[in-house]
Amino acid sequence: MDVVERRCFVCLLPGQSSDSLVESWRRTCVTRGMWKCLAAFALVATTTVCGPASKPETLPAPPAAREAVAAPAPVAKPVARVKAVEAPALVPERIEGDSTKTTIHRLSNGMTVYLSPDPQVPLVSAHVAVRAGSRNDPELSTGLAHYLEHMLFKGTTRLGSLDYDKEKPHLERIASLYGELRKPGADRDHVLREIDSETQKSAEFAVPNELDQLYARIGVTGLNAFTDNDATVYISRIPKNRLAQWARIEVQRYSDAVFRLFWPELEAVYEEKNRALDNPNRRWREASRSSGPRSRDL
Repeated sequence: MDVVERRCFVCLLPGQSSDSLVESWRRTCVTRGMWKCLAAFALVATTTVCGPASKPETLPAPPAAREAVAAPAPVAKPVARVKAVEAPALVPERIEGDSTKTTIHRLSNGMTVYLSPDPQVPLVSAHVAVRAGSRNDPELSTGLAHYLEHMLFKGTTRLGSLDYDKEKPHLERIASLYGELRKPGADRDHVLREIDSETQKSAEFAVPNELDQLYARIGVTGLNAFTDNDATVYISRIPKNRLAQWARIEVQRYSDAVFRLFWPELEAVYEEKNRALDNPNRRWREASRSSGPRSRDL
């Protein structure tokens, strides 16, 4: 997981110091398992590129010289792993002349937190960002990062389901059917009909948009997300007295994600694509990116 940098951009509350908010995050997030926050996405998006994390590698010892008495092999020296993305330098105190008054902190779980005070509103504007996006899509599954962004709004084992124990067998069967769909010579029409049938059965237990409804009840607004070439960002605006509740929900959202209603979500993704095709600026942007220096082929 150290190959992916996790960031959170937060605006301070009126009269709240950066130290107090960082300490609040430590108590609320770290002690309650926030280190798992975004782990699901980071793992899916980077495993094929960077592989799973491992212990520091060591160089093999060279063979002993051919002498009458062989000399002992030299002790192997550990080789430190080089991170794909270096963490930014910390800025614990505000820099003089910086109108944004931004400070940069790092939690014990590795998450980098940017704090910028805004005394005009009693809200915390949070952008939880993962430095992984469309460029990390598998070659044969382009669009997967964007699809994963959508699925992280579908709830958890405790949120978004009437009875997860009854829903789970159908979700597992759907996952198995998608595996069959990729096999050479698969009867796609038959498999897709099976996926549709299992999806309808699982939908009997699903509660669509329960995450959105829960956030609305505690006053969280602006719930959204976007996927870029090299970043996926989850956005929300949180009342100052609901920060702890928001953090607890986010922990569950990322570490206990359930990919329910996977098949029907295709329609939502297609609709977003259709809207983009109706926008000349979006068409130009897509064309320039596909042939520019930020192309995934680089």
